[in-house]
Amino acid sequence: METVFTEFLLSDDDSDNDCDSESTVIFGAVLQTFLQRESRVRIDNYISDVVAQFTAVEFRRIYRISVDCFQHLCQLLSTCPEMSVRSPQFGGRGRISLEKTVLIALRYLGHQENVRIISNIFDVADSSVIVSRDRTDLYDGPRVLLKKNDVVRKFREKRGFPGIVGCIDGTHIHIKPPTEHPQSYVNRKSFHSVILQAVCLQDMKISNCFAGFPGSVHDSRVLRQSDLWDEANMACGQNHILGDGAYPIKTWLMTPYRNTGNLTQIQKRYNAAHSATRSIIERVFAMLKGRFRRLRYIEVQQIKTVNEIIITCCVLHNISILDGDAALDMMDDDEEDNIQQNAVNNLQGPDQQGILKRDQIAANLQ
Repeated sequence: METVFTEFLLSDDDSDNDCDSESTVIFGAVLQTFLQRESRVRIDNYISDVVAQFTAVEFRRIYRISVDCFQHLCQLLSTCPEMSVRSPQFGGRGRISLEKTVLIALRYLGHQENVRIISNIFDVADSSVIVSRDRTDLYDGPRVLLKKNDVVRKFREKRGFPGIVGCIDGTHIHIKPPTEHPQSYVNRKSFHSVILQAVCLQDMKISNCFAGFPGSVHDSRVLRQSDLWDEANMACGQNHILGDGAYPIKTWLMTPYRNTGNLTQIQKRYNAAHSATRSIIERVFAMLKGRFRRLRYIEVQQIKTVNEIIITCCVLHNISILDGDAALDMMDDDEEDNIQQNAVNNLQGPDQQGILKRDQIAANLQ
């Protein structure tokens, strides 16, 4: 588990809205290849002749992050030993430049194009696409610095709910059936997946993420196996995270009252404020999958690689927001993040202190 055109154009539904100049170049390369009866389509000087001519809007449409964010990302990665360019004195083909490596990785993460298409576009071997993706692994990337008082205040401004330092939920990432124990990865909607558990802030950044449990596992079990379970009580202090009814109530984890038809008006008001506030995590997942479309379906064999791709997308999501690009226009409106699960608030016995805290919050909500 890990914590933190047709075929020649983009395979996504909105590909027709992407860069016309790129489409023209790719189509020309396809036509030339057809006429010359070559076996593969390759685009010479794609970065210098095509990418360099993109407007900021065109660049963002294709590579899913802004130009400023791309430059920031290259700067962050420039200190990584894996990104150093091999000197010609060692012989062999020189290592792909940092900028090209990052562009290849972003192209891979941002779309559902297969590796062959990406390698053709950048005029590299298929294996170089995989290497570029792995070299841009941001599992150990920059973390969100939590300014707790600011977070609590901004969450409270939304619906008056006090003490919130984050909202938690899980989402399913569709994957290729793994070779080992594939059936355990089949979720309630009958497709293979791994679960991404994330906690988000009021500005939609992800403050904690944990990926890799099979899709058949309940959200509450994922939480109990994550580092958050052991660390949250101390990290939250007197504050708390909001979670839905799939999670157990704790002093640091506020869940809704279970509706059995006899809720009081105070409890209904609490549930309404809780739901309206917590819904931000669902929008975060929609934004994450809308920006990085590889998360719609990850077709790799190793679960470890799947987890690294997921965490890298989460870190890129945060970097983009920090650089002022929240990608509200990229949200995946068709995303069905939540696979409903039975409420488990009383699993392993109720937390009486958590219940008391919830009742006090409910009584004081206006």
